[in-house]
Amino acid sequence: MKVYILNQITNNFKSQDGRARLWFLFILLSLLVVWWQASSWYRAQLIAEQRNQVREEVSLRGYSLAAAINRRFALLWGLNAFVLTAYDQDNFGDQFYTYASHLHAKTSGVLNFAIAPEGIIKYIYPIEGNENLIGFDLLNTFRTELKEDIQLAIESEQIILGFPLDYAQGGWGLAARQAIYLENQDFWGLIIVVIDIPTLLNDAGFDGDTSELDFRLEDPSGVMLYETGPTSGEEGISYRLDLPKEQWKLTGFPKDDWDAIIRKNLLPIQISGLVIVLLLSGLVFVLMNRQVQLASAVKDRTQEIAQINRTLEQRVAARTQEITTLLEVSQTTATTPDIEPLLSLILDQLQAIIPFIAASILLLETDQELTLLYYRGPMPSTSLAKHWLLDGADHYREVITSRKPVIIPNVHTETRLSLAWQRTVITHLESVPDYLNCWMGIPLIVKRRVIGLLILHHNEVNFYSNEQASLALVFANQAALAIENTRLYDQVQQVAVLGERQRLARELHDSVSQALYSIALGARTAQTLINRDLEDFDKKSLSEPIEHILSIAEVGLAEMRALIFELRPESLEIDGLNAGLTKQVEAFQTWHKIDVQINLCTEPDIPIEKKLLLYRVVQESLHNVAKHAKAKHVLIDFSCQKDLIWLQVQDDGRGFDVTTPSRGLGLHSMRERVEQGGGTFEVISVPEEGTSIIIQLPIDPV
Repeated sequence: MKVYILNQITNNFKSQDGRARLWFLFILLSLLVVWWQASSWYRAQLIAEQRNQVREEVSLRGYSLAAAINRRFALLWGLNAFVLTAYDQDNFGDQFYTYASHLHAKTSGVLNFAIAPEGIIKYIYPIEGNENLIGFDLLNTFRTELKEDIQLAIESEQIILGFPLDYAQGGWGLAARQAIYLENQDFWGLIIVVIDIPTLLNDAGFDGDTSELDFRLEDPSGVMLYETGPTSGEEGISYRLDLPKEQWKLTGFPKDDWDAIIRKNLLPIQISGLVIVLLLSGLVFVLMNRQVQLASAVKDRTQEIAQINRTLEQRVAARTQEITTLLEVSQTTATTPDIEPLLSLILDQLQAIIPFIAASILLLETDQELTLLYYRGPMPSTSLAKHWLLDGADHYREVITSRKPVIIPNVHTETRLSLAWQRTVITHLESVPDYLNCWMGIPLIVKRRVIGLLILHHNEVNFYSNEQASLALVFANQAALAIENTRLYDQVQQVAVLGERQRLARELHDSVSQALYSIALGARTAQTLINRDLEDFDKKSLSEPIEHILSIAEVGLAEMRALIFELRPESLEIDGLNAGLTKQVEAFQTWHKIDVQINLCTEPDIPIEKKLLLYRVVQESLHNVAKHAKAKHVLIDFSCQKDLIWLQVQDDGRGFDVTTPSRGLGLHSMRERVEQGGGTFEVISVPEEGTSIIIQLPIDPV
């Protein structure tokens, strides 16, 4: 009986139908293995892609938070420049409260500004709620962490970020501190800016819906500073914010687990694959003898899988390009102060990801008007109006009020926004260009305030999508940050110009005005002698005040020429380097009564930039002699060889120990100038035996 059954089974498999079943089982099992492997591979790809998306969003949020902190660090630079400019003025306190109130009004998220001469808080703004901090001695505090931060700020001369604290005005804040050293390398005191952490988080975009992610922000000790949802026990993506002295860690977590996120994409593929497996197996069973058709079907399915792989690879490559481009834009924004080249570069990188035929950047100057800042497109920029009114421009107002990108799929339709676009274009261009068909407006937002618009046009109808709008918004934020950085840079430049004007005013008061006063006094003396009775007239008594007037006039003329030469160093190109150095030495001897011997070679044939470099180095060297050396004699030796210029400035002053780190900026500035010009810079100094500065600069013929 058993033998009969085995024979029947063997006969069944030997039959055509049995072989079909056997092939069906074999193909089914093989395809199930392939299906399982493909499903596992695709699952891994989906999870990797999802993790990349989370990593991208966490990185962008982290970068935004770091940028918000660094923008407030810039306030310390402005406060540092203010203190160095006005620390010795009688109304320093009034100037500080005026300056601090201006910064406080323009900058959100700052709890207070404080200045601590010699480490004791003397000035603070706002004063309300901070009265008990006046007179607080930072150098002798009993709080170990604070004392360590203060000591580190003094020793490093860098911005030091203190640990989070609850502050008097309320709120969770950070204290950024920096030590101030005067030009004579003396420690003057500390400046402090206290930053509000919740405002930083709001600026970085943590104040609203965080999409499909929860976030947790921790300090180096693991203390949680911010959390948007339950994040314990989940695997997240972390981003480290490099801050002075420490690092914060920002971690993003999916609100669901990773499998739940990809399940809606994975399940249809798994079901489809299983259906394909069953269908293929059924076809093998039914069409066992039709091997040609089966091979063709397998080939088709293989091509479909290859196409899916190519599509996935293209998506990964596109996302990689987007991330790389955004990082390049972020780096360029932080290092380039010139607005037009920066905006041009941002549009170059944007166009590589989002094509456009024309792009404009408009600034919101008033509630009723936009100003064209930058344009790229087929029309010459000179033919476009500088100012664009918002009256009737509903498409512009829609972007400003919604604070979100707005798309007009077809600008030639009869919709409200399309008609508004047509009215605006006809008003300014007299006709509607036929190559403009699709329009997208993106807001430029800084500190939750719309400062302008980024406008993109394309010649294809329905070209822009919501995904492209979201990506363009990131580029718009970078453009807005670049514009804001340029404004801050201009403000710093204005403060520097004001300081230079004040210095020149002091120089004029201390030198030329005194000479003019002496001339006037001598002239009045001579006039008194002339007005006496002729019988008492004595030529000898008259010649003395006249000679005094002439000598003082010559001194005043030399001082005025030196000041004019400082204001107009381009005269080096006309008068030459030797003439400039001679005038500088004459003025120095007049002002400081220090003997200077100068040995000059033939006027070198070098570019004006290197002449200016040598002139500034000698100027700074003489300044250091007058301010620090207490010297009686100075030797300036200037020799020119065939391919090398050799310059030495030597004094017989008190010298210093060159192995001791210098806190002054003079030597550092001279070294940077010389090394940027391709030369070498050397300082030789012995305490109580004088100092020599030796420069060797290669000759680069004009």
